[in-house]
Amino acid sequence: MTNFLLVIIILLFSMIIMSVSFYYMQNFSNKNIFYGVNIPKKYRDYDELKKSDKYYKKSILLLSFTSLFLQIAFYIAASYCENKYIYILSFYFPILFLSIASFIVYFKTYKAVLSFKKEFLSTIDKELDSKKVQIFDINFLKEKEKLIKKYRILCIIPILITFLITLYIILNYNKIPNMMPVHYNYLGVADKFIEKNVSSFLFQLSYPLIMMIILYFSIISSLKSRIKMNDKNSENFSISKLKYLEYLAFSSFIMLVSMSILLNSISLALLFKSLNIVINITTTVLMLFSIIPIIYFSIKIKNDSSSDSSYSVEDDDEHWILGSIYYNKNDPSAFTSKRFGIGWTVNLGNIKGKSFCILILLFVFWVVFFSIKYL
Repeated sequence: MTNFLLVIIILLFSMIIMSVSFYYMQNFSNKNIFYGVNIPKKYRDYDELKKSDKYYKKSILLLSFTSLFLQIAFYIAASYCENKYIYILSFYFPILFLSIASFIVYFKTYKAVLSFKKEFLSTIDKELDSKKVQIFDINFLKEKEKLIKKYRILCIIPILITFLITLYIILNYNKIPNMMPVHYNYLGVADKFIEKNVSSFLFQLSYPLIMMIILYFSIISSLKSRIKMNDKNSENFSISKLKYLEYLAFSSFIMLVSMSILLNSISLALLFKSLNIVINITTTVLMLFSIIPIIYFSIKIKNDSSSDSSYSVEDDDEHWILGSIYYNKNDPSAFTSKRFGIGWTVNLGNIKGKSFCILILLFVFWVVFFSIKYL
């Protein structure tokens, strides 16, 4: 029960972080984007837009408190009975509820803002059409490509290490006990086991490697995504963007390395029969702390763009489904900056973007299937 309580505390902390992130999501968005709609900041004084903003934030607050209540209620219910399904609900349902409900609130806000723009702000489209001039800084693009090549090599190192550790464990298959550990308590001692067979063994080993490959592709594709240039003081603007991109790449590399150590330590526990809790906690903390600069520099890269930024194809509202799903067949980029919030999203009109989404879906289904079968 102590281990369960620890997990609940972590989940509660995660939910609070999610709630704060959802509440301030508009602040993290590009300055010219208002709830997924391209509306420059100087047009934001309309009462209808202010009402949409208040509706979104009040709804997120209500959903956040509801989700926290559900989390606590499920925990209390799970404390009085030993039904595993209530335990599962207490872990996942509140976060899933918050995620889905928050998106519904965002979608309603997006629809209201888009409708208001179409009906009353026709001057915006004329202004935006007049600014459809793309700016390319050749020196910036060259330096960016050098940086990407550098981290493409660096980020492959933890994947190679993961592959070698995986191979080492496979070669020592006979040394693994017939009942393999699949879960460890807060002291690093195995407390849940499954019978060893080829299928369950490969599932345990392949998960870290596939996870690392997905993260690698995500990091490199994110670094390659388009960065909007500024048509005023472009030289200083390019220097600052490259600096932020370098910091972002380094933070992402640290996250990848810490994730590699964490996953590999869990894999090696199959042989050593216990988890090194010091390594586990240290790498988890390092991984979580690396996310902070990733978020910060992602915001700096995006929000340094102002009304003086050059036009790029993702500025057009028609390429965004529900204000958050990017679909543009004419854009060669597999990733682009999110319209609402921080980070990147996949271009579903691009073959690489589609392939990445299919890979993620297959991975999720695969993990769920084997988790139900073996766990």
